[in-house]
Amino acid sequence: AACSAAGTGLVFALGGGGVDGNLDSVEILDIGTAKGAMNEWRWHTMKGRLSSPRHAFGAVACVTKSSSKESCRTTSVSLFAVGGWKYGSISCESVEKLNFDFPSAESSLRSNDD
Repeated sequence: AACSAAGTGLVFALGGGGVDGNLDSVEILDIGTAKGAMNEWRWHTMKGRLSSPRHAFGAVACVTKSSSKESCRTTSVSLFAVGGWKYGSISCESVEKLNFDFPSAESSLRSNDD
């Protein structure tokens, strides 16, 4: 599933189907910071993961907090994974929440769930 929190320029891709089965990974693309001579975007895998591999689920991203401390402005984003399927045949009836903080002026991110 994919989602984006309004106004952040961040795109999140969660779970889904992989070569060897379902994924529990969370990846992020910061479309505000193009890299390289050709302005290429790069996906980054987050440390925080879904509690179980799942596919065919819904995802929502929300800005939950913004703060400023001297020269560093930080934004917190919460990701919600809703429903889906585990292991291809087991219904996943849970709602899962992951939290991430990132400096608003830079693209380096860290998970609150470590």
